[in-house]
Amino acid sequence: MHPAVPFDVTWASAGEPADVVIVQALTALLGPGPVRSGRLCPECGGSDHGNPWAVHSGEQVPVSIARAGGHLLVVLAPGAESVGADVEDVAAIEADWPGTVLAPGETATTTAERVALWVSKEAILKADGVGLNRSMEEVVVAEYDGDLQQIAAPLGFAAAVALRRGSGE
Repeated sequence: MHPAVPFDVTWASAGEPADVVIVQALTALLGPGPVRSGRLCPECGGSDHGNPWAVHSGEQVPVSIARAGGHLLVVLAPGAESVGADVEDVAAIEADWPGTVLAPGETATTTAERVALWVSKEAILKADGVGLNRSMEEVVVAEYDGDLQQIAAPLGFAAAVALRRGSGE
């Protein structure tokens, strides 16, 4: 078993611009240096939406963002190949639980199980670079071959981080 790839979690208000929070978090984590961040859509190449990216002192740093309620979650994972993060309102998932989240053979009978599956699957899909362009039913959490962790979240919310290791690990 490999040791987990370290990652850095920053919580901010959902009203904060993600790029500003990313730059602040990168500088706090890695120190002073030139920092750039933005978005890139893998389908159309647009920079006003799509996957977030960040560069510190010329080095690409995997980053993921998620918003729910009044919260913005930014996760940086230097040393990882990719990272995905998700945060969700527990009450909203319970109220709108769709069976379409479950892969064949998966079960989720309690709110805690449903929420854990939801945030884990969204984090995995983001780490894989596809987001919700792939169905959650296609993701089997138990078969994920990266690092997956539930992380502390504000009261009433749940969050998870999924990481893909760099090729040298």
